[in-house]
Amino acid sequence: MCYHNIILAIDNDQTAQRLFKKLPMLANDQSNIYVVNVISYPDELLGMNGVAAPIENEDNIEDYHIQKHKDFVINEIKKAHLEDDERIHPYVVTGDPRQVLSHELPDELAADLILLGRNNEVKLSDAILLGSTTKYVTHHAPCDVLLVH
Repeated sequence: MCYHNIILAIDNDQTAQRLFKKLPMLANDQSNIYVVNVISYPDELLGMNGVAAPIENEDNIEDYHIQKHKDFVINEIKKAHLEDDERIHPYVVTGDPRQVLSHELPDELAADLILLGRNNEVKLSDAILLGSTTKYVTHHAPCDVLLVH
């Protein structure tokens, strides 16, 4: 079975490359593949996740982080040798990754599959209080979700 609109959600380079390897089994020549990186707002944009923004003017912090994430997505696409693939669409958005991936983007992009990588680094506070992004998306997404280990 091939999917038409795939959200490939990446958050680090190891996850991204594992996900890209699954595309030949899931997509065909008419598929749209949205390589999505969600910037957690406001923590990451404000540099609260250990990210030091070398910017003197705080008005530019959001632009700096968005560009940094766009560069990350494009670099991961290049590492997978898919930069010339017209099916691939880089996508960077801000917000709560759980909400963005399970509600907003599937509707906006008419997604029929969300492809996620399992991140082994789960904080105890997330597991007890919030649950992981992956767990939330698998329970709330309106389309198929494939979790890649």
